[in-house]
Amino acid sequence: MRAKAVELTCNSVQDLNYHFATIGEHLALPESEETWDKLTSALTRLKSLSENGAAEFPSELTSLIRGVARPLINCINSERSKLSGVSLELFASLGQSLQSSFAPLIPVFIPTLLSQCMRSNKVFSARGKACVVEIIGSTRLTGILTYVLNSVKDKSIAMRLAAAEAALACLNVCDPEELVKGVRQGEIESIIKATIQDANGDIRKTSRKMFEAYTILNPDRIDAYVSTEIS
Repeated sequence: MRAKAVELTCNSVQDLNYHFATIGEHLALPESEETWDKLTSALTRLKSLSENGAAEFPSELTSLIRGVARPLINCINSERSKLSGVSLELFASLGQSLQSSFAPLIPVFIPTLLSQCMRSNKVFSARGKACVVEIIGSTRLTGILTYVLNSVKDKSIAMRLAAAEAALACLNVCDPEELVKGVRQGEIESIIKATIQDANGDIRKTSRKMFEAYTILNPDRIDAYVSTEIS
């Protein structure tokens, strides 16, 4: 019999640690026919916790989540649609709850979330792309671009297209001042260069939208760079 979902609340770090002890114990279970429902329940409880006060303690919450990174990644990668889907719902929720405090989770989980976009099952891949775009919209963290840049060079068309759409989302919602300086400027220009030359028409179309957005954000840079790279 499946466990009934329980709404958790968190009013202190003590509450967070108390609830997480059981959640972490269940997440550590290896996935099987006997355990996958407990795993799903643990993910649902963690989502409830993040939405009901735990995000008020961002450093503690992100530290605990990083501590169970491997089990969470296993759940995301599960072939069970419900388990994988609930995992993605959790991370979309964490993005909404933590906002910019989601940053410590980017290097740990964004590569795995992006990798969902190239799964052969279209439901899985669509959910993965939607999750990444939702996280970008909630957190507005430009650090995601580092992992997007790696993904626009992938062999999978689905991955490259999802990465291009994620980059466009960053250009549309992230702080313009962060996007037009230093490392981020270089990443955006590299993404545009790679995608505008892609063999896939949808990727090139998305790249043109990126170019238009970048022209508005950084007009002084266009003549110096884009005009010679994209013609």
